[in-house]
Amino acid sequence: MSEQESNTLLHEILDGIFDGYEMKYEGDGRNIYVGGNLFMILNPTSSVIDKTILEKIQNLLYYDNMSDFKDEVRRWIIDNFGIKKSSEPRYGIQFKNLLGTPEPPKVKKKIERERKPAMPKKTREQLRKEREGYSNYLKAQKEFEDQMNLQESNDMQRLKRRVSYENMEKFIQNAEIEFPTLCDDFDDAFEYADAVISRAVDDFLASIDDFYEDDDYDDVYNTVFDLCRDWFADGQMDIYMSTCEEEEDEDMMFEQTEMGINSIVVKLFGLLNEEKKKKKTKKELLESINKLAPYLNIPKGHELYLLELYSLNYRKDGDYSGLTKDNFVDPRDMRAKTTSNSKANLYTIAQLPFKGSNLEGYWDKDRNGKKYYIVKSYGWYPVYIQRDGIWYETVDRYSSSTSGQMYRSQPYDYSNKLNSKVYYLTQDEMDMILRGLSHEEVMKSKREKLKKLEPELKAKKLTTDRPSLGWDDGTPNFNIKFKINSIDEGDDKLIVNVDIYDVVRRVGGKGVPTPENYLKGELRDVTPKLVEDKLNQRLRTDFKKYIGSKYENVEDTNIEFKFNHLKK
Repeated sequence: MSEQESNTLLHEILDGIFDGYEMKYEGDGRNIYVGGNLFMILNPTSSVIDKTILEKIQNLLYYDNMSDFKDEVRRWIIDNFGIKKSSEPRYGIQFKNLLGTPEPPKVKKKIERERKPAMPKKTREQLRKEREGYSNYLKAQKEFEDQMNLQESNDMQRLKRRVSYENMEKFIQNAEIEFPTLCDDFDDAFEYADAVISRAVDDFLASIDDFYEDDDYDDVYNTVFDLCRDWFADGQMDIYMSTCEEEEDEDMMFEQTEMGINSIVVKLFGLLNEEKKKKKTKKELLESINKLAPYLNIPKGHELYLLELYSLNYRKDGDYSGLTKDNFVDPRDMRAKTTSNSKANLYTIAQLPFKGSNLEGYWDKDRNGKKYYIVKSYGWYPVYIQRDGIWYETVDRYSSSTSGQMYRSQPYDYSNKLNSKVYYLTQDEMDMILRGLSHEEVMKSKREKLKKLEPELKAKKLTTDRPSLGWDDGTPNFNIKFKINSIDEGDDKLIVNVDIYDVVRRVGGKGVPTPENYLKGELRDVTPKLVEDKLNQRLRTDFKKYIGSKYENVEDTNIEFKFNHLKK
């Protein structure tokens, strides 16, 4: 067996042993349990692995020396759990008798007390007097407590009658008016909701200041605030999200500031620390991130990245204000994680390094020192590149397997907000990006190539487009006869002038003579706009290599089509 085969088998064995593991944080370390048993302790500079795992592997594999074996175990740990990059070269591996046992139950420490001499026995009369005295004490205590409870009960009952959902809703609505520029005043939905509720509670308490003493204000405020948060927080956060619907810019979201990481992510980490008290597994924390992210305007698809980011930068005390460029660990700088191709898009969306089957994604720099994220097929074809918040997709197609890889690793879809930032490039143009040429230079190169084709396009004969109308809605099938007239240069785009000569009925897949004039409304439901929309779809496909933007957006495209209807 070759060294590479041995290493691959070692990784598979370790994957099987630690399948379904659970991670618990202890101080600066991470304890790894499988089936409730402790199998590994991950510390910042070294790992301790249960000795039974070493024995199991040695029965299956042979390594010439322990150093090579530990090196490969270290690589497996880095790939699957991540460690600080500066610690990788010197990261230690130890095998000790953890015995695969669960956490030992906490046993109360037995305290040896000095035995005192026995007290002399009391007479019956002494015991009777003690019981009578204690009984009188209890009676007086109860009378005092009843009197205090009655007073408190009356006050609280009067307060609770005022603190109804219907009554507080009026104060909430009035408080909303106080924050007309909510998108500018608040960083996220949580801040806005708390501010509205706080204003509403202050106004409410000001209207009933005869119900409580000044010294009790904080206690009463907290009681009413918590109640209103349960009632109204979700609604207020929805108001913020629908009003300030623009998502946080992705690069700004994860950009490290001079002081450390972005404040929005720091806030999320604080919330996750609270969630972690109730949810111990990665799956549960991922669900929490899915729930919390929209309220913080974090773009969809970054949940896995945020979970890795949180795990690598976890602080038990919940204080993330100390994260700096020196101690911050970014998952995008870690070694690539092995994953199946079917899950590749989870990594490309978050721009995380990964390795699949003949598919990989990683970060690199161009000759100008600018970072970019690249997804390669078979270690050769760059199929996706992300730089400066813009995604580039190769317009060239290779084998069916490469097309399948592109489908599984696609980092965006038509419905999300990246639409205006996805561009088709040829392989030559992808290489231009990798060499450090600007986006504008690449788009200009596209326009120059198309302009050179103008004589060839103008010389072509009349072309027929046979648009698909989908389900039969009564609109007759039709063909469009058109021709490219000219290509004019505009401001940072080309204007392709298209002459539409005629629109004729299509019967049995063939065009037939059509006396009706679609421009005069004589061809039922066939309008000039419908004709232009259908032809526009065809032309976007024909000019795919030159148009630039993958999704239709006239203001952000390399080409604009103008239609001239020539039928009289």
